[in-house]
Amino acid sequence: WKATLLHSSPTVNGFDKFKALIQRPQVLNGIAGCEDRWESALLSLLTHGLHNDGSHLDHDNGFYKLTSDHYRTGVSKTQPSQMQEKIGNWHSRTLHTERILHCIFDLCTVLDRLTGGSTIVLHHPGATSPNVNIAPEMLKANIYINPKVLEEHHELHAVVAQITQLFLSDYATLLANAFADTWTWHKWGNSMMAQTPTKGKARTEVPIMPLIPRPIVPTSAHFIFPGCPAGSL
Repeated sequence: WKATLLHSSPTVNGFDKFKALIQRPQVLNGIAGCEDRWESALLSLLTHGLHNDGSHLDHDNGFYKLTSDHYRTGVSKTQPSQMQEKIGNWHSRTLHTERILHCIFDLCTVLDRLTGGSTIVLHHPGATSPNVNIAPEMLKANIYINPKVLEEHHELHAVVAQITQLFLSDYATLLANAFADTWTWHKWGNSMMAQTPTKGKARTEVPIMPLIPRPIVPTSAHFIFPGCPAGSL
């Protein structure tokens, strides 16, 4: 695979290059929503086997090389980017990371439905909003959890909340600070640094249950949990 023209980086630019090389099957033309499904298929093809590729410990002065490539999407070494270009690059990165997150949650959903098991995925994007104190209550986590579990087992609500807050306070906060330190070391500006937004964004005014926020859209398995001060829910 790596010796072919199809081998591309799973970054914004790499995905666009990969997509241009493979023509969408005509059988998909005219079907509502087919473009999103096609892009999910391409992403799976492009990223196949990465979790076993042996490069988890490789880094570029603190970041994975892919991290550096991702946050420097569209950055020119010879000409400063205009504000509109920076916004466009930020938007491209946002859409790309949302596409990846949606694919992960889709696969978790089918895994749970097929096996009858239960999966929890917790994700914090690493980057935080500029000039914001990095503390648990300033962070948020994208969570996949089976809504059926929440509906049928109310006794697990506190468990889910505890797992999420422990993740944000004792795990993500430390790594977000390390991310910010490495960002500063690279001397990158604040214009590229912000938490990846998600449709629906943070918790709605009225949570679905006392400790569980509403999903980003009704019936979804995608939740966004806001952080709380350490030791609280």
